[in-house]
Amino acid sequence: MSKIHLLDELTANQIAAGEVIERPASVVKELVENSIDAQAQKIIVEVKAGGLKEIKVSDNGLGMSPKNLLLAVKRHATSKIEVLSDLNHLQSLGFRGEALPSIIAIAKVEILSREPQDNYGTKLVISGKKRLACEPVGIPIGTTVSVKELFFNTPARKKFLRAPGYESGLIYDILMKFSLGHPQIDFVFQQDNEIRLNTTGIRSAADLMEYYYGRRVKDALVEIKGDLSTGSLKGLLSEPTCSRANRKAITLFINQRQVHSPELLKAVEQGYEYLLPKGQFPYVLLHLTLDPATIDVNVHPSKLEVRLRDPSLVSEVKDILSKSLSKPQKIPQMTTIKKPQKKKLQETQTVFREFYNWEYKAIPRKTAISPNLPIPEKKEVSQILNIYKVIGQLNQTFILAEGEAGLYIFDQHIAHERVIFERLLAQANKGPLESQILLEPSALHLTPLEEELVIKYILPLTDLGIILENFGPGSYLLRAVPAGLKDSPPDFFYSLLEHLETNKGRTTSLDLKKEFLTHTACKMSVKANTKLSLQEMEQLLHDLGKT
Repeated sequence: MSKIHLLDELTANQIAAGEVIERPASVVKELVENSIDAQAQKIIVEVKAGGLKEIKVSDNGLGMSPKNLLLAVKRHATSKIEVLSDLNHLQSLGFRGEALPSIIAIAKVEILSREPQDNYGTKLVISGKKRLACEPVGIPIGTTVSVKELFFNTPARKKFLRAPGYESGLIYDILMKFSLGHPQIDFVFQQDNEIRLNTTGIRSAADLMEYYYGRRVKDALVEIKGDLSTGSLKGLLSEPTCSRANRKAITLFINQRQVHSPELLKAVEQGYEYLLPKGQFPYVLLHLTLDPATIDVNVHPSKLEVRLRDPSLVSEVKDILSKSLSKPQKIPQMTTIKKPQKKKLQETQTVFREFYNWEYKAIPRKTAISPNLPIPEKKEVSQILNIYKVIGQLNQTFILAEGEAGLYIFDQHIAHERVIFERLLAQANKGPLESQILLEPSALHLTPLEEELVIKYILPLTDLGIILENFGPGSYLLRAVPAGLKDSPPDFFYSLLEHLETNKGRTTSLDLKKEFLTHTACKMSVKANTKLSLQEMEQLLHDLGKT
């Protein structure tokens, strides 16, 4: 057995840094939190090569004295707490004293800082355990931290990073969340000398929501306020008529700290229960002000996770959301549909008897399932599947059929998805899929992360029948989608981007094409809880037998 020994300080710091600094976005998060705690009114973030070459965070906050600056780079040195019980009264974002030491352990760092009462500042250059320079310098009030060659001494970490554009997109998302939580602060994000985000002069949360998500979202926002047993709640909710295909627009803050809380996320979704279609999520910005003693922020070094010590808080949040959404909302104008005349009892009995005995006459019309194929003969629905006749539909989700082996049960969504996938794959092998030009193009507001995905996968998107037109920074017009698409075009496109992001860009060209087609087939296929006619069910099983 090997002898047990103590790790040297640098090795221990590099290991600990792996918990705090996972990627360039982690560096930005930690430094911006320090700037907010320093009461900065303007924070500028500059990155090069996705943050691997350089990250620079500048603020006009309170700054640090030379003595405090030298102390700040040591592990567990902090001005936020002194004893453990101080966590019960914590108001700052940072408190662990790990950010700067963790960054210094894996990068080359230069820090410039000056307090308001001083005539000059201090410049500190440090990397690992080596202090390369510490000298006075003339600078504006505030602090500037430059981080260069991130992970230069831990090259294995670089292998898990993605393209510079993707890493920059993650940084954009973090700054977007920070600005929504602190609208009183001006945030500027510069990526490779190009400004990608600038909230200067935007002071309201509603205006920031418009800046990031567009005018349509702002017009659908509802302001909410409420009292909780241990604090209060305020924020903005979108009306049920305005939603998107993922949860990325749900932003939660506790005591001005952005948090990931499955309990609160569930409360939000329960508040919208029965108001949104399945797979659709609202635009939500919630600020909870709670007694610090009722939450635990010391769960993970990243400080994103929190634990709620009062379980009833979740139901209180849900009730406030439900009451706010139950008030009269703007609803789209609906056309009046005349009530169909009731059939005579004799006609109804005749139709039922014909259906029961399978003595009906096929209506020569195209079905919703496969309009290009003829209706199979009544004698046998599918010879390949050995199915003689369709019995009916169960819960508008499953098709019941009688066959050679007895009773067959088919999931209509899965069956139709398979049929469409095979059809799309056959078309894709011949060339691009057929496009459906939209009469009214859909405006899309994309984050840099989403825009990076569009640029990376523009050729497969085109092969799918999707036509996009750039309409300014972060803005695109969706002009065409795959023919036969039943979902809302913007919802389909956003969900497709979400699907691409989860692939992590590690698929081959062939696999990527199949992933596209699988997702598209899922979106185009008939859903559960959809009523199908007898002809449509027969046609679906007939098509399925040919796959």
